[in-house]
Amino acid sequence: VPRFRSSGVPRFWFLVLGPAGALLYRLVSLSAQGHSQEVLAPAQAEAAKWWLAVLNWPVAHLMTFGLALAANFDGVLAAWRDWHAQGGWRLDIGFLGAAARASVVCELAEEDAYAIDGPAQAPALLELRDAMSLVWRVMLLWLAVLAVFVVAGFVN
Repeated sequence: VPRFRSSGVPRFWFLVLGPAGALLYRLVSLSAQGHSQEVLAPAQAEAAKWWLAVLNWPVAHLMTFGLALAANFDGVLAAWRDWHAQGGWRLDIGFLGAAARASVVCELAEEDAYAIDGPAQAPALLELRDAMSLVWRVMLLWLAVLAVFVVAGFVN
């Protein structure tokens, strides 16, 4: 099961279910990865992996939706659709990487179309810069959504 490297997933579950949600995610994450896999019975280890995938799945879809809103919606939607067409609907979050690549590639293509002198930096540095810019835009998008919920009174 691919794992998120950020702390965004526990924060999502904290926002949805409060401290119990963050604790639930942390306990499932600890039991589904690392040394716990050797200590647990095989059935329990598989159940922990399945629960971790279930908890990661909606967060990955929300991140993909954020990428679509912050970048090229059509490119991200096409990558998401292609990923699910290849493997069907399963609890795999590999589509998030495909959507992120599609959004950065679309931005690089747009920059190349407007470039007069051509890229002055190495392509890998341009991809990194655009990826970081995209991460900041997605973060600001979700902060704005959260602010609207706070102002509307949905979140205390």
